[in-house]
Amino acid sequence: MNAAVTPKRGITTQQFKYNHASSSKVTLDHLPPLHTLIGWSHRPQAIAKCFISDVYKMQTLANHGTEGMMYASRDVFLLNQYPCRMVEIVAWVAGVDHKDTSMTVTLDDGDGEHVLPTLIRLHPVPSLAHPHTSVSKSVIEPKPAAQTFATASERRIAKRKATEEALASERAQKAKWSSTKRFQTKDIRVGDTVRIVGKVDEWMRRKADGSSEWVRQVVVDENAGGSICAVDPEEQYIHTAQVLKLHQGLYARPFVLPDLTVPNKSLPPTPTKNGINAIASAALRASDSLGMTLTSEAASELSMIEAEPELRDPTKLRSSQLTDRTFRQYMLDHMTQETVRSVLQLTEISQAALRKGLEMLFPEYRPQVLTNSSRNTRSRNGLGVFQPSTKINSQVKSNGHVIENGGGQATPTQKHFIARSKRSTPTPTRSSEPPLTVDAIILQAFTPVSVSGNERLRTLARLVVENEIRKDGRRRRRRIRDGTATKKDLIVESERKEGRSLDVMVEKEVQKKIERLVHWAIRAISEEGSLVQITLPHFACKPGTRGKGAGEVVGCEYGYLPLPAQLLFPLCIPHLTAERDLRKNTIRRKGDPKSKNGMTVDELTAAFRSWGTEGRWERLGDWIVEDALEWGLNKGFLRKEGIGYWLNEDYDHACEHG
Repeated sequence: MNAAVTPKRGITTQQFKYNHASSSKVTLDHLPPLHTLIGWSHRPQAIAKCFISDVYKMQTLANHGTEGMMYASRDVFLLNQYPCRMVEIVAWVAGVDHKDTSMTVTLDDGDGEHVLPTLIRLHPVPSLAHPHTSVSKSVIEPKPAAQTFATASERRIAKRKATEEALASERAQKAKWSSTKRFQTKDIRVGDTVRIVGKVDEWMRRKADGSSEWVRQVVVDENAGGSICAVDPEEQYIHTAQVLKLHQGLYARPFVLPDLTVPNKSLPPTPTKNGINAIASAALRASDSLGMTLTSEAASELSMIEAEPELRDPTKLRSSQLTDRTFRQYMLDHMTQETVRSVLQLTEISQAALRKGLEMLFPEYRPQVLTNSSRNTRSRNGLGVFQPSTKINSQVKSNGHVIENGGGQATPTQKHFIARSKRSTPTPTRSSEPPLTVDAIILQAFTPVSVSGNERLRTLARLVVENEIRKDGRRRRRRIRDGTATKKDLIVESERKEGRSLDVMVEKEVQKKIERLVHWAIRAISEEGSLVQITLPHFACKPGTRGKGAGEVVGCEYGYLPLPAQLLFPLCIPHLTAERDLRKNTIRRKGDPKSKNGMTVDELTAAFRSWGTEGRWERLGDWIVEDALEWGLNKGFLRKEGIGYWLNEDYDHACEHG
């Protein structure tokens, strides 16, 4: 894989070798944000006519920092310089595979290189009228006998029996018809020439050997604007001429986003033959594009920094969506985006700035702490093991006798080392520089106060709490109506009816519940291993503020940081380096797995969980570590050895120039 980086706008391009194209540098300066392109790609004007080989040559637009991630959003593709989501292909059918709810049609357009699997989603057949309806009526209303007349009791027994038989028959028919679903199949056969309109789908799957690969196909769903139909074989020649013309014109020009506010009323509502031509002509008038390198099989990506898709506005959520889990999702999304943005800003400054920011928040990340705690080496940063001792000797041996050093007086040599140590390592209280506050750290941890201070999260938390209060009120009134109310229910309802300090009471209740909601969300995310706790020092309080007193140290407050791949990967580096040095200096037998494999995900997760003395990493999830390693592998910082990972030899050089 060849990686090329464009310095403008911090956009990174990943390019893959293809035997019919040469690598070129890609710039995305003329593209609108990714969320705008996603909206454009859903329009019928964005349907791109192409060949099967074009589907494999497309590049993927992804958010900056999520390239190569298994669960990243991959909805917009670039056909040369044209962003699209849905494609139109004319080819002949090479194979058909029928399933219960779908069909897999293999297409071939005769290029001699590629075939394209196309998934056709089938739709259920509308349920028919149950045939037992008329039978039940005839059973329930028996015809009177022509010559015999039954007694009243016999008529009641016969009517009851007929009713029971009708109900049993109806239940049997319902069970029979409800358990069987029929789907409407497509009459597509091998050798037919078909025209498909579908969405390009891409995902990662695991191979039998444990490695992963990217797979692409086209999904045809009529509910999402897709279609498939058999056409005349001559249509393939017409389609080929149109695609070649588009490659020379529309697909080769820089993309200009059309005015999306003006609806195109000339297009027909259904993708008929004339409608598709109208779509192509409209797309020719509204050009859109981006430079790229052609790829095959393995997907390539173009990452965009300012294309972060945002969650829906909290004020537009339905009442059923205003739950504590929704707030938890919004809070984690806010923390992750802010952390990724801060990490990218520090990385743009220098790798040293990023390391300094990590050392401030993670004391165990500091070099002297890492090396002193390792098993194979001792630190020589600074003075290392030769650091002068400031301890006063309590015992002195003279001619084999132990003599107490009375008075606790230090020797002249000790006094010299004590004075030199004080000059070289001043204490924080005697430092001439002002103490470093949390505000000076660019990479800041999140606290319950900072989360509550965010306007978006505060609005959502209030909506969630008010919705829960309304639900509690309805449940309380229901219990009172049913006669199962508690004493507290009666007291609260009487106070609300009397209107005693209603506004003050409700506001206090809302603020208290908002605080509980924030703490619950932080605790829940931390327990699942997606947040790590940070100890933040708080220095002297200003006069008039809450604290023990002016000039006193208040103590420590705990903050929290999410663990996106951009933040966790730099923290993996010291563990990978220490493990590599340990294995180089250790003799192992040939059958030892560690002699053939790099550091695995499980080994790195175990190293993290035992890292430091505060136990902040004990709940770290292995899936988070795996995502960080995959991100580093995709960036070219790691290489895979067996089932493990090692740092590349040129990692430092790549960081300085990447």
